[in-house]
Parts: sequence; structure tokens; C-alpha cells
Amino acid sequence: MARYAATNQTEYARLVDRLFLLTGKKDDATGHHVGYRTRIVHIGDRIETIVPASADRRSLFVELDGYVKRIVDHMIAHSEKTFAEYLAVRDSLRPFEVAS
Repeated sequence: MARYAATNQTEYARLVDRLFLLTGKKDDATGHHVGYRTRIVHIGDRIETIVPASADRRSLFVELDGYVKRIVDHMIAHSEKTFAEYLAVRDSLRPFEVAS
């Protein structure tokens, strides 16, 4: 996801850290899972427990939608390609390059 959204190395690193929090991050001090996906899918937490304020949940979903949209837009822009050709285009993206 970060390679589709980042425009420079600093933003790429920030997005990689953010994605880690959204997925499977563990707290180094306690060893507890703090990653949203892991907590919901594997532990059974509810999103309302992880992000209690409805405005914050809405912001989270808008953020996630933005990440998905960039990837889908990239796929649509290259939809004339075979899947193998698309994979070659995707794999050629540098970590901080704007997807076109």
C-alpha cells in the first residue's frame, strides 16, 4: 500500500509504520498485540473497543478507503494489461514512487 501512496522516502516510512499499526504490531514493552487487524481477526476485539470515538472510526475508514482507492485506481489505469504484465508494472514501482 505504501508504494502506491508515498511521494518520498519519509512519507513511505511513515506509511509503513502506520500499516504496521493497522495490521499486526506488538507493543515492545508488554508483548501485547496492538495492531487493529490482529486484535479484530485473531483476538476478537471490536473496532468500537479499539477506536471508541465514532468520529475517530469514521476518520479511520476514510483513511483506509484512501489507501484502497489508490491501489484500485492504479489497477484500473493498467487494466488493459494481462495480470502478468500488471505484476511487472507493480513490481517496478519504487517504494516512494507515485503510482500512475
